[in-house]
Amino acid sequence: MTERRYGTGRPDGSRRNARPEVRSDVASRSGTAVTARSLAARGLRDVLENGEKSHVVLASMYRDGERLTDADRRLMTRLFEGTLERLLLLDHLLDRVCSRPVSRQKPYLRTVMRMTAYQLCFLDSVPPYAAVSEALRLLEQHGLSGLKGFANGCLRSLQRQKEALLEAAERTEGPEGMSLRTSAPKWLCERLTASYGADRAQAVLSASLTRPPVTGRLVSPDPEAVLASWEKQGIGYNRLEGLPDAFEIDGFDRLDRLAEIRNGSFLVQDVSSMLAVLSAGIRPGMTVMDPCAAPGGKSLLAARLLDGSGRVISGDKSEAKLRLLRENVRRAGMEERIACRVWDASVPDPALAGQADVLLLDVPCSGLGVLRRKKEIKYRVTPESAAELIGLQRQIAAACLERVRPGGQVVYSTCTVLPEENIRQREWLLDRFPLRPVPFSDRIPERFRRESTQEGWLQLLPGIDETDGFFIAVFEKEKA
Repeated sequence: MTERRYGTGRPDGSRRNARPEVRSDVASRSGTAVTARSLAARGLRDVLENGEKSHVVLASMYRDGERLTDADRRLMTRLFEGTLERLLLLDHLLDRVCSRPVSRQKPYLRTVMRMTAYQLCFLDSVPPYAAVSEALRLLEQHGLSGLKGFANGCLRSLQRQKEALLEAAERTEGPEGMSLRTSAPKWLCERLTASYGADRAQAVLSASLTRPPVTGRLVSPDPEAVLASWEKQGIGYNRLEGLPDAFEIDGFDRLDRLAEIRNGSFLVQDVSSMLAVLSAGIRPGMTVMDPCAAPGGKSLLAARLLDGSGRVISGDKSEAKLRLLRENVRRAGMEERIACRVWDASVPDPALAGQADVLLLDVPCSGLGVLRRKKEIKYRVTPESAAELIGLQRQIAAACLERVRPGGQVVYSTCTVLPEENIRQREWLLDRFPLRPVPFSDRIPERFRRESTQEGWLQLLPGIDETDGFFIAVFEKEKA
């Protein structure tokens, strides 16, 4: 269970070989030394103790760690992401060597303990003495000198016992063993095993321990110039067959620093999201509505398929999401082709009744299909919180379906893997509304075609389909 190599850990997922322990102290405004570990610990505390979102926190860490060396930034992000990836296993290991369980430790202490346990168990490039001594230094800096003896004893015990403890965890059978191997809650292991079988459930949850590739679409009026620029910068790219203007890229330092990201000529989007739009059969001249649109990837691809004609009406309920949507539309130069508006998708809008040729209904969901990108989700979603979304999804569907003309297409999609949010919602829609399934195998690349796409639906699974976990169901609104 030892990871002998770690990548940059940057949001882009690019990789470089890890260097041995490197430490550069950078003075913060307050005069306190800012290091890879201090920033990682702060970020972990913000996510795990304060409930903040990991991608937002990571962006803040990069801003505050701007003066760190490249090696330290790689270490910082690997510690942050790796600790989130393995959290349940790390707590399990620490509880076996600590006289006080992790749940009863002071918040900053357990943050440092978790991060250091990750280094001891999964980063061979970090010498154990360095990991432990830096942990004690962080505790001292945060006024916890009195806990240094406790921390030192626990961490030294873990260092001695880690091989035996990891082997025991690996041998554990059933949902408990799957939970330890994938650091996913036991209830989720049981639910996915019941839905997909143990092997597929293991693969789906193991994907949360990996970094996804960076995929997206070129919206530049001169795509060849972008490709030439990438080649000059040493950025690798591969065209994604069957997906308009789509590429996978790698070999860069920071995704947010790429000129093509900043100027909007390359839009990051997972393949699964592209498939949802392609499945709608959008043609020039159509009116497409995307009521849960932020950050806008689906709307922008829909506008591309309209080829300069028709219209896209996009919106979102949240002002923050709407700002993000408008910014992405602006950067892509699509203001004249995509109308953005505040839109509460759960509320009927008679003024739009019967106007949509295509409705892209990407409803709020538990998000359990994107654990590779938002690793904290698996610790926050509960059976109860997932169940609460069922009613909202149905409310949104009921409010939005009236906007579709008879004979129009409806795409219901989520970024989750729970059947109750996906295939069972499809069954509910067919039972409740005048809809019929639409086969869409001929609309998507061959590698994603299967028997279910001929029946009008597709469940994509991370770790199996090389995409995010995503569900797509396509319907036609029956004519009166």
